[in-house]
Amino acid sequence: MSRVLPQAVAPGGFPCSPAGSVGSESRSSHSSALVSLIAAVASLLGGGLSPWAVPPALLLGALGLFAAAPAAAAAVLVSNIGQTNSSTDFTLDGYVNAQGFTTGSHAAGYTLESIGTPLTIGAGFTASDRGTIRAQLWSSNANGTPNAKLADLEVPSSMATGTVTFAAPANTTLTTNTVYHFVIYSTGDLSRQKLEIGNTQSNNEDSGAATGWSIADGSYYESQNVPTATPVWTASAATEQRIVVNGSEAPLPPTAPTGVSVTAGDGQMSLSWTAPSGTVSGYDVHYTSSMSVADSAAASGNDATAAWVAVSRSGTTASQTITSLTNNTSYRVRVRAKNGAGASNWVFVKGVPTAASSNAPAEPTGLDVTPGDTELLLRWTAMGDATSYDVHYTSAPSSGGGAVANGAAVQTVSAAAGWLAVSRTGAASYQKITSLTNDTEYRVRVRATNSNGSSNWVFDTGTPKTREWFFVPWEY
Repeated sequence: MSRVLPQAVAPGGFPCSPAGSVGSESRSSHSSALVSLIAAVASLLGGGLSPWAVPPALLLGALGLFAAAPAAAAAVLVSNIGQTNSSTDFTLDGYVNAQGFTTGSHAAGYTLESIGTPLTIGAGFTASDRGTIRAQLWSSNANGTPNAKLADLEVPSSMATGTVTFAAPANTTLTTNTVYHFVIYSTGDLSRQKLEIGNTQSNNEDSGAATGWSIADGSYYESQNVPTATPVWTASAATEQRIVVNGSEAPLPPTAPTGVSVTAGDGQMSLSWTAPSGTVSGYDVHYTSSMSVADSAAASGNDATAAWVAVSRSGTTASQTITSLTNNTSYRVRVRAKNGAGASNWVFVKGVPTAASSNAPAEPTGLDVTPGDTELLLRWTAMGDATSYDVHYTSAPSSGGGAVANGAAVQTVSAAAGWLAVSRTGAASYQKITSLTNDTEYRVRVRATNSNGSSNWVFDTGTPKTREWFFVPWEY
């Protein structure tokens, strides 16, 4: 029993098969299909036209109509399918065949979709024969020989001469810069007349391989129908099985979110961040009030004083509100992005929830009035919890005829009749009152305000004065 048999070589260097071999059966079936197509075109034209009288232009058009639509090409990671086939083919007639290949350097590894190899299928090949074929992915020993099966590849439900593709199980991953083997054999001891496997003596790969991928120079076989428990592999140093490995680069984990900010509130903290580029399926948000828990410690339970606590969340919204926190307590927060390939690095921030003030601001202090020409300039000490100030003035006395009380309501008639409000915005701690009458005493009052109310008034007085000019004589 031999692994390969010599084939006759036709002029031009192309291998041909002896009479009754796979090759002649394949050509015969193709010829029959062509005759049937020509007859179908003649029938469509009608009038009893002979198949051989069909005009060539019409025949070519018909061939175009009957041509199959091109299938979407899988992503080829590496292939030597395009290399010249050697004069002899591998067989599964008592041999286990193994072809090695090496993956590239993509950091996340690769997802294997399928492995294909060119087969020549003979006329005697049956569905039962197909059921004896096994295609597998194997790991490699340090010396380059196959080590152990990693996955069974799916044998297609029908097989024809050409590149036959064996699908990998879903989510089959290949490690970066690692040697694997495509192993194929038959439990039924298939003869060469039923099936042959294409090979090449070229050490080259086809163009277009993914970065770093290669196919081993040479192959291995074991002289058995099926691999033994401890296979004894023989090297075919000069011949490689022709294969194509299809798949894709595995996705990388996302980069970390940027611009994470914390807005503290009453018993809560509101977080927001900028999503990283690329695929993000969600975010992890954890918090703790412990200063001794390690940054990298796993989240557990719901006691933020003792461990990281995970916020229950879903979706990809780049924000999160953490509630039920203790006011005036410092919290550490960490956020990371994630996808099917893993998670990014953590980003850390801190925040201190603070209860909202329920008190009106205290009254301003240090009120000072500086007279000017028809104006008064008021200054005071700003109050930290004030959001604005009310400033009023009047020229009415506080007692006697025409008196206006300190606490009287504001009015809009005139300064002589009551308190007038200065129109102002913001929380500046100064105010100029203009359009006043010189040499008239004015009373002023100022109070601080916020959303919870107003402080008590503080009072002062001031009298605008005409600007005085002084003449200094020249001295001779």
